[in-house]
Amino acid sequence: MRVLALLLSFIALTWALPAIHVKGNKFFDNTGKQFYVVGLDYQPSVALNDDPIADSEGLKRDLPYLTGLGINIIRVYSADATLNHDAGMKMLSDAGIYVLFDATDKLFSINPRDPSWSLDLFTHIKAKIDALRGYDNVFGFLVGNEVIINGWGDTVAAPYLKASIRDAKAYLKSVGSSALVGYAATDIDANGPLQQYLDCKSIATSVDFYGINTYRWCNGDDYKSASYALFNKPYDAPVVFTEFGCIREKPRQFKEVQAIFGIMNQTLSGGFAYEYSQEDNNYGIVQISNNQVTTFGDYTNLQTQYKNLNLQYLTESSYNVDPTAVLSCPQPDGQWLGISDPLPPAADSDYCQCMMNTLQCTVNPSASSASISGAVGTACGGVSCAEINANSSTATYGKFSACTSVQRSSYAINQYYIANKDSQGSDACNFNGVGQIVANPKGCSSIVTSVPTKTASASKSATASSSASQSASASSSASQSATASQVVSATAVVVEGNVTQTATVSSSKSASVTRTNSVSASLTQTNSVSASLTQSATQTDQGQNRYNTQWDEAFGSASSTLPLLGLVVVVLMSI
Repeated sequence: MRVLALLLSFIALTWALPAIHVKGNKFFDNTGKQFYVVGLDYQPSVALNDDPIADSEGLKRDLPYLTGLGINIIRVYSADATLNHDAGMKMLSDAGIYVLFDATDKLFSINPRDPSWSLDLFTHIKAKIDALRGYDNVFGFLVGNEVIINGWGDTVAAPYLKASIRDAKAYLKSVGSSALVGYAATDIDANGPLQQYLDCKSIATSVDFYGINTYRWCNGDDYKSASYALFNKPYDAPVVFTEFGCIREKPRQFKEVQAIFGIMNQTLSGGFAYEYSQEDNNYGIVQISNNQVTTFGDYTNLQTQYKNLNLQYLTESSYNVDPTAVLSCPQPDGQWLGISDPLPPAADSDYCQCMMNTLQCTVNPSASSASISGAVGTACGGVSCAEINANSSTATYGKFSACTSVQRSSYAINQYYIANKDSQGSDACNFNGVGQIVANPKGCSSIVTSVPTKTASASKSATASSSASQSASASSSASQSATASQVVSATAVVVEGNVTQTATVSSSKSASVTRTNSVSASLTQTNSVSASLTQSATQTDQGQNRYNTQWDEAFGSASSTLPLLGLVVVVLMSI
């Protein structure tokens, strides 16, 4: 039985479709053969749960018509991450058909009128990725569809779109998936600089492929009259038509297919005809009624066009290109509004949870959205909420602007509570039941504040110093004293019960460390770089904490002092 199981596993691997990857502006499979997208958009409204892949019976009904077209890939707009897709994906794989999934939908996507990038959306995207990435015939995921749709004003959303591409690519890489990440654009004037923008800065922040939804070639048109030359231009990533097929007259002739795979095949890698089933928009090439399929003339015409293709394939070994090439980023010019540097912060669940672990006042899980919104408005009217705000027009992004809405709201009311608890007590966290006191914050060593920190304590001290020539002398003294200090600098804060650790770096590239559980230490270097560490078991008034960087960022500019910190520790240990 063990031998049989191994044999079946080997056969399954042998039959699996080869993974598709990108080199330059072309797709290749893992045998080194060029891959063209000969595709169809597939989203029958009659599908159970609005998921045509999980609806295996519906897919079984449609599969002969899909294979009859001669396609090798479908685009699916909606898939439910909670459903099982095994049967449907296997049917498609056995038929040699890949699937491109939209990872966003009408409920979870970037809104160009109020754009943002946050864990709320990224969690939804990751759920779809995790539910589908394991299938051999997953081509990739679209992290956006027609986000820039109403004109130039919508390009203010472009940085959030680019951030979503960056984070989706990083996540797929972290889980060992070779699935590709792309975007489907609207065919409008802003598409030109958007296409450039999504392939600039770096490979890590650029699309693996770029899609365009275009309907400009109608019956009677040709390459010139349809202005297809606008799409036939060099690009560092593959370009596909994620939707095509004008319905000015029916049945559609689909003569653009020969141009897409012919005269344009140096810059285009194929496309998806829109769409399989007849819906209210009248683009279907078949009609589904009472679980029966009837084809239209559009189906026959598309079938003829696809079967008459004479594709010219490259081999990967013969295709030489710089795999790291990207374009220069378009600059804002009054119409184009997308700023490329900096981009919005990563939607990092660990980082956001780390911030939550430091809060003393958080949102009550039972609070309504309306009441939370009101509480945040009140809180941010009295304290700074800059670290949860984002403005792509000025490329100003708070460190926690990509956290979930609940986490950002918790940060806001915590800011208010810290600033007002001395005068208002626990009422400063109430907000009519929206807030709740956290009795013992867990603390987190990754979070850094940049506000004055006042500490009063009794302490002993020891100092060590070194000259710029790296010859060091150390001296120590111990004294019992009461001190009060204020530091205005980047300060890391770690809260463990009633013990607080801080580390600061000043703008003059000096860092001071204070350790106030009866021991403090400071280190000075003649090149004006110093570091200090403070631990205190006394009462600390941190004012309005404003988190703005990672612990390692705080010490990045003072890295030359780190070897000398060991000397300080030695001196401390000897006291």
